[in-house]
Amino acid sequence: MPDPDWALHGIVLGVLAAIGAVLTLIAYVAPSRGGILELGPVVAFFLWIGLGLYAAASTLTFAAFRKSWGAFPCYLAALPLVAVPLLVKRGRESFSLSRSDRKQQAELLTRFELVSWSQRIPSPGRLRLDSEIRALKDLEVQFEGRGICAAGSAVTSVPKDLEKVRVTAGATARLSVVLEFAPDAPPPVRPVLQFLTWAEDPQYGITLYEKIDRDRGGGEWCVRRPLPPERPPV
Repeated sequence: MPDPDWALHGIVLGVLAAIGAVLTLIAYVAPSRGGILELGPVVAFFLWIGLGLYAAASTLTFAAFRKSWGAFPCYLAALPLVAVPLLVKRGRESFSLSRSDRKQQAELLTRFELVSWSQRIPSPGRLRLDSEIRALKDLEVQFEGRGICAAGSAVTSVPKDLEKVRVTAGATARLSVVLEFAPDAPPPVRPVLQFLTWAEDPQYGITLYEKIDRDRGGGEWCVRRPLPPERPPV
């Protein structure tokens, strides 16, 4: 005689398959009205992945605990198990991305070093940032920046069409940029120096110097570095 518990489980899986078939049919043939139904094939694909994961998870919990828990708790316990493969996949992707970011940031640190910098307000509504860098490898650099007000928001605008400067390894370059802010606004209190660089790698990188305590990542091809004490270029 068939085990009645497994007969029940077969019925549950059949119901899930029927629900999946109905929703897939709706996703494909329903009139297009925007929203989720316009993604018919994509919706159906992920729907069946979800149903398959839940079927596998519920089969495991049903087989292990049906005698002691009963059927319904087994199906409830299977719900969080569905997320385990997704969490594992997301964790692997995040680890891979972090490792890639660390390699990119390490490469950015080998491009140049900041020798000195200074700031001044030459006229109301204008902030001038001056910097001097030493190239550690042949590169092209574009100097930008921004000023942060006491409230923590950026108050300056960056000029358009900033030029790239080519610097050979071992040489220094002096770079300047004039940022604008509302003349009636308080002057920025915290500058951020931003360098866009291109080296042997075709990917450009962003190096930010700001008031932080140590080197930190800033995302893909971006590194944030502590801003040293202000010292005008000699």
